[in-house]
This record gives sequence, structure tokens and C-alpha cells, in this order.
Amino acid sequence: MLVEGLGVNRYSLYAEFGSKQALFDAALGNAHGKGELRRSVAPSEEVGFFTASVLGLFVMLRAKAPPTLVESAARVAIEHLEALRVEPPT
Repeated sequence: MLVEGLGVNRYSLYAEFGSKQALFDAALGNAHGKGELRRSVAPSEEVGFFTASVLGLFVMLRAKAPPTLVESAARVAIEHLEALRVEPPT
């Protein structure tokens, strides 16, 4: 999805960032710098979680884990990411 959304191929992403971890680090650092994440969030600490989550999902898919298990793991990672966001003003 990211590759299609940016209109680039995955090799361009790796050439630019070098790894998934570096890509996540840049994305979270950018979001933090723009004030989109809670002030208490330490992007460098979250990068490890997301790198491990994505790699874990790849392993689960290759191991042919039940779809419900893969979906559950993905949902937890997404919920965690959403919890890092700044609360919208009410």
C-alpha cells in the first residue's frame, strides 16, 4: 500500500531509507516533529515495536498462521499506533 500510495517501487524506498526500521524511524520522527503524536511519545522507542510487529506479521504469514491470528496481531499494532496520536480537540 505504501509503495502504491507514493508511486514508487519498494527498491526506491530501501534505497532512500535502507531498512524498514529506518523508514519507521523517519515516519515517526516526522509525525512527532509535526505535533501529530503525543509529547510523551519517544519515536526512537516505538520504532523497535513497529519493526518487530511487521517482521512478526511476515513470519506469521509465511508460517500460514490462521488468518484470525494474523488479523488480531495487525489490529493490536494499529491500535497501538492510533494510541500514540494527539487527541483531537473537542
